[in-house]
Amino acid sequence: MGLWWDRHRGCGHTDTWSERQQLFEAMLLSWTRHQPASLLVDETVAEKVGAIRLFASFTNAYPWTWTSDDVAEFWAELRVRGVDRMRLRSYQMWLKLFCDYLLDERYGWSEKCQQRFGRLPERFSDTPDADSTTGKGASRALTRAELQALLKYADEQVRDATALGRKAVLAAFRDAMVLKVAYGWGLRRREAMLLDIADWLPNPQTPKLGSFGALQVRCGLGTPDGQDLTRTVLSLFPWAVTEVRQYLSWVRPLIAGGRDTAMWPTARGNRLSARQLNDVMASYCAAVGLGEGFDLHALRLSYVHHLVDDGIPEQLVCEQVGHADLVRFAVLEE
Repeated sequence: MGLWWDRHRGCGHTDTWSERQQLFEAMLLSWTRHQPASLLVDETVAEKVGAIRLFASFTNAYPWTWTSDDVAEFWAELRVRGVDRMRLRSYQMWLKLFCDYLLDERYGWSEKCQQRFGRLPERFSDTPDADSTTGKGASRALTRAELQALLKYADEQVRDATALGRKAVLAAFRDAMVLKVAYGWGLRRREAMLLDIADWLPNPQTPKLGSFGALQVRCGLGTPDGQDLTRTVLSLFPWAVTEVRQYLSWVRPLIAGGRDTAMWPTARGNRLSARQLNDVMASYCAAVGLGEGFDLHALRLSYVHHLVDDGIPEQLVCEQVGHADLVRFAVLEE
């Protein structure tokens, strides 16, 4: 998965993907050369670089746009993947050391980032504890009435945006669809962010759904050699498929450029960032009286709870959300 987009193009730079990728590779090479070679064997250095590449693949972004939210989600995802405690602590230390190196004025990377992108990499001084939970804050499963109120409000924003012009309407429709798809297929925030239009698949068992019988989900955590981990999520809600068809047929073509592949494009040619997706969810939840602290993860929790309440077999629910069992889901995600 190439790091082909930059979540902060608004910073004013015009670098191409190739130029940004070359800069990232130069950072890694420089960091590698400054490792204490007398104390580390080549395999250890390669493992450290692999960990940084893994994090870059997970964020689908570059060091000058990494955030503490990205780091927290990365640790949570590693825990879900069953990474042992010692390996997790090593990843934490290596990422901190890499970012500290980039911010060391002696090596010039902070100056380059400031000049080209108008921002510096963050210093992750308070690295999340490997023993901590995923820390979803106030997020919880919504009741069906709360979910209905949330989605109704999202639809109302499309109507209210008409007075602000076409761009506002398109953005409001897209933002409403983000919430519907995140719930309709039980997605993590990063999984929703990474969706492409080519990820929709037919399911022979549900021919009436056509090309939208299933969704190929990239789990947001690949391997150091660039391999993506994916799962296939069946489409269980026909109403959600109808909404997706409308969005892809009428709305997305008016936002996206000819080469855009993202499910959630912006007018600037990017895809919505994970933080932007969370902001939509948080603001809409606050508007309907659900309070603060909600993020997109609440929709994934709601999906699982509602399927269980509807009597869907536990094995199918687990396969849909990528967990071995519901006990593991509850421990790691609730």
